[in-house]
Amino acid sequence: MSPRPIRTCADASSHGFYLEVTCNGCRRIAIFEPGGFAVTRWFKLPIDALGARMLCQPPKGCGHRGATIRFISYPPTPPAKAMPKPIETRTPKGIDPEAWANASDHERKRLVRRARG
Repeated sequence: MSPRPIRTCADASSHGFYLEVTCNGCRRIAIFEPGGFAVTRWFKLPIDALGARMLCQPPKGCGHRGATIRFISYPPTPPAKAMPKPIETRTPKGIDPEAWANASDHERKRLVRRARG
């Protein structure tokens, strides 16, 4: 057993491993760079919980939810970029969504005050 066990995507990324994801339905295999999950809430989830949430997406996949994840040190093919959906925040009425997404808490309060008039 290693001194620092790898339990999350963050751990795999820091160790330089890739994720080999196998669909439990159709046995399709995809290889991902773990850093691609950094924009989601999944980055620090335990690997078992992450595998349970993964979806084998059509048209190439079967649509089954649930996968088995292994760590590999060198992918046999170039890894696919993880394209998770970014965390979406609800933008109040009358505020530019891009400005809201890039604003700090203090700036968001200012934007809300300005929108109210």
